[in-house]
Amino acid sequence: MDNRQIEMDFLKSSVRDYEEKAISGIGLGIPQPEMQKSYPNDAVLVDLPKIDKSSSPQMSFFDCTSQRCSRRYYNEKQLSLFELSFILWCTQGIKKVIPGYRKYTKDGRNALRPVPDPNCIFETYIAALNVENLQQSLYRYLPFSHQLVLYKEINDLAEKVAESFNNPMQNQDYTKKAGAVFYWTNIPYRAEWRNKDRFARGIIMGIGHVSQNFYLATEALQCGCVSISGYLQGKADTLLGVDGENELTILCGAVGHVDTDNRDVYAQLPDLRSIDI
Repeated sequence: MDNRQIEMDFLKSSVRDYEEKAISGIGLGIPQPEMQKSYPNDAVLVDLPKIDKSSSPQMSFFDCTSQRCSRRYYNEKQLSLFELSFILWCTQGIKKVIPGYRKYTKDGRNALRPVPDPNCIFETYIAALNVENLQQSLYRYLPFSHQLVLYKEINDLAEKVAESFNNPMQNQDYTKKAGAVFYWTNIPYRAEWRNKDRFARGIIMGIGHVSQNFYLATEALQCGCVSISGYLQGKADTLLGVDGENELTILCGAVGHVDTDNRDVYAQLPDLRSIDI
């Protein structure tokens, strides 16, 4: 089978006329996977500012969606800890944990999140390059307590981050200047446990939801961001210390403050809908 046919088959629905969960881990009595990776008892934790309606930016949904675009040119202003907290909550926060899958398991749980991800199939790592009150290090987000755990201290972090991307004149350059660079990883078995035959499609759709909220949250803060698929798998996984099989990088993103004249990066371009071609 050629590569194009493999890609085409991946795009097609694999739903069949049978109870898929019955043949997946959930239906075979295998315990539900952990919904958040553990961390050492002596780990350094950072409490993040609480996110609620009163503290959140009030930009309208229409403005967030109509102004949304990729922004890659960041100034030297630090991201505030609140801004980082807001983006983390919007992309991977947890609103509530409720009983779930009780047809199959007596102690199953579902997480209600700002994005559709009840099994918590992603982990979020943050390379804090220019964030107030955070040393320049690699952190991991703990959504159940809304905290950061200091994951790894790395010398020349900005350079190491840049090396995990391709295209030296673009991806490597602007990521070094970002306030923070996000690395979302996936733990495939968390999805496979529930949907054995089509877990990969669920992962891809799920990270799309995360990416869109990344943009909308950043827009609400009047910052700038870009999702980055042009990462080098091996180097990104090595930077994060994951094995590329049981856990692997699935998407990256850069975020920072942008100058006012860089916010409307497409304003000077013509709208081709009004031009005869």
